[in-house]
Amino acid sequence: LHDLFTIAVDQGQVVEAENLAREAFRAYPKNADRLPALASDVASHWMHQGFYERAIIVFKAVLPTLRLVSERLLILSVIARAAAGARDLALFTWAWTEACSILDGEPTTVRGCAALYNLAYAPACLEDWERALLAGRLALELAAGRGEQEVHTRAVRLLDDLQHRAFELSVGPRPEEPEILEKAETLARRFVRRLAAR
Repeated sequence: LHDLFTIAVDQGQVVEAENLAREAFRAYPKNADRLPALASDVASHWMHQGFYERAIIVFKAVLPTLRLVSERLLILSVIARAAAGARDLALFTWAWTEACSILDGEPTTVRGCAALYNLAYAPACLEDWERALLAGRLALELAAGRGEQEVHTRAVRLLDDLQHRAFELSVGPRPEEPEILEKAETLARRFVRRLAAR
């Protein structure tokens, strides 16, 4: 079900993705090893739709469950990105600083490319072009060196947008049907409770 959720997201099937997210959550046992990954994927889906606050509460619940530095780095980078989208400067600054601290200590860590891309996108949301360009160039350089083509392609596009100040953040969340909204908010709260109990 988790994989089907990912496919639905990739295909832009928002309603189907929301339904599959709830089914996958119900299917996972309480202490399933993959629960933090599902929570993170669902929160990312919400973040990309502009539901930053909903994504943030789930990302913050995922963070304490992670032990690997690379996983913590990636979650910190998406917290920074969602916080920037939500215009939560304090949370953005904290997550940015924590992520950069990890990168300073382990600059070639796994998931470093994806994290740097998020760290470039985040300040762009706040029109902090200098910081965005710095992180974007680092993401591009690391992705090129590692052969991570997907991140490389996204970083090239983002850098081009940044250099031409053509970066646009979706203003607010996309409209949701009331039924989807209520179920998504409920799912976010359930993720938080279950992750806190781990």
